[in-house]
Amino acid sequence: MINFQVLKMEMKRSFKSLLGWSLSIGIFLYIVVIIYPLVKDLYNQLSGELLEILENFGGLPKNEVEYFATEGGMLLQLFGAVYAAFTGFNLISREEREQTTDAIFSLPVSRTTFFFTKLTVAILQMIFFTVFIMLCSFFGFLSIKSNADLSRFFIYMAIYLLLLIVVVLLGMSLACFLKRSAKSAIALVIPLPLYLLTLISSLVKDELLKKLKYLTPFTFSDPVTYLKLGESFEYISFIVTAGVSIVLTVIAIILYRKREFTN
Repeated sequence: MINFQVLKMEMKRSFKSLLGWSLSIGIFLYIVVIIYPLVKDLYNQLSGELLEILENFGGLPKNEVEYFATEGGMLLQLFGAVYAAFTGFNLISREEREQTTDAIFSLPVSRTTFFFTKLTVAILQMIFFTVFIMLCSFFGFLSIKSNADLSRFFIYMAIYLLLLIVVVLLGMSLACFLKRSAKSAIALVIPLPLYLLTLISSLVKDELLKKLKYLTPFTFSDPVTYLKLGESFEYISFIVTAGVSIVLTVIAIILYRKREFTN
């Protein structure tokens, strides 16, 4: 159900975007990590009153990995999800937007094969993206000669990949649900509200509202809770969000097969 000719074509069309996002976020994380010694010195100069205030918000990071989680991981989570949403959405809507539907769908390939090939391309891009930024961060740890245990960092990057796959499925589904070609910026309706929902659920005291966190993939991929607080993987959030994304993807496949493409 995968056409390698189409896969190769889609990978070429997406290469610049993949390279741009990977380099920008990878370099950012590398810089975040290598300035840790300077930031650590600043931490040591903080007054006692300020330290007490910071303790109410989780306290200062105790090592490089905790620092990565608080200073780099949160932005990595959001920007990576934005990239995944754009990628999934654009892979489906690109033909109509670029007015190449006649040329693409004249190939002897079924709609189902097209969809699964695009899905494979999306997952491959998320894997390459995750591996690249993981290596950039790892080289940052090497540059400052970190002695911190990086085992949970590598496990977290695998969890982070799950976040990207969930969001990319939602992005592809959104493109299939829209009847007309839309600008890719609409894909932001996936990561931004979900990220905001995570923040709200973490700030409120009402137990019912706190449970909203299970509706967003940013909960199971939260770098602070996993890397800094040392909590276990949030299975409920993962099962709920992954389940929803899979169901929506199945519906999207049905819609994609029936879709009338126009230039």
